[in-house]
Amino acid sequence: MAIILSHEDGGTYVLDRDGSYRFIKGYTERPVGSEITLPRQKSTLLLRVFAAASAAAAVIFVWLWFSVSTTIYVDFNPSFELSFNRFGRLITVRSFDELSENFATGLVLRGSPGDVVETLISEIIEREMFMGERPVLLLAVVSNNARRGEILQTSITDRINPSELALLVLDGLEYLELARELGVTPGRMQLVSRILNCTEEFDDILQRSVRELLNKIQEECYA
Repeated sequence: MAIILSHEDGGTYVLDRDGSYRFIKGYTERPVGSEITLPRQKSTLLLRVFAAASAAAAVIFVWLWFSVSTTIYVDFNPSFELSFNRFGRLITVRSFDELSENFATGLVLRGSPGDVVETLISEIIEREMFMGERPVLLLAVVSNNARRGEILQTSITDRINPSELALLVLDGLEYLELARELGVTPGRMQLVSRILNCTEEFDDILQRSVRELLNKIQEECYA
């Protein structure tokens, strides 16, 4: 709606509802002071539609970017939870203990799951975390898409040099809830469950290193 203020130059000056003055063609037959309905401007309508679509697209993109699609749980004494979005980019890193937090200080992790794991391995070897022993790295993969999880496990395994590091990759979904309750990674929980199926004589089992857990499985379950 708008109010006619005057007629000049073959057109009409009006005051529209948002308080702005406009000149429009026609309406010269209508008396000053009367109200008229202004035609919707196509350009304004298109701009509004475009703006609304852009805002919706931005919201969707943000949601997609920060929605966790795959999580990799890493154990090699320090333990980490690495969350990736559906574009395969790292979005959050969580440490499980003080040792993990100290290890992560100054560590820059970015990129795809393979890139992040390779960075971790390089740091493990460079810092000599295993005091001359061959490093053992345990990964547990949890994905909202089973096929994506399988592909990810294979891609990570293919990038690891077996002469530098022993890698064990597990599907962590089965042990995820129990691991969360006990504050450990699904990979560690799976190894602990295997040991408890063979023996109950292993003090502080959840705090033992990955190497110790694997050695105990070898001793008790495959002896």
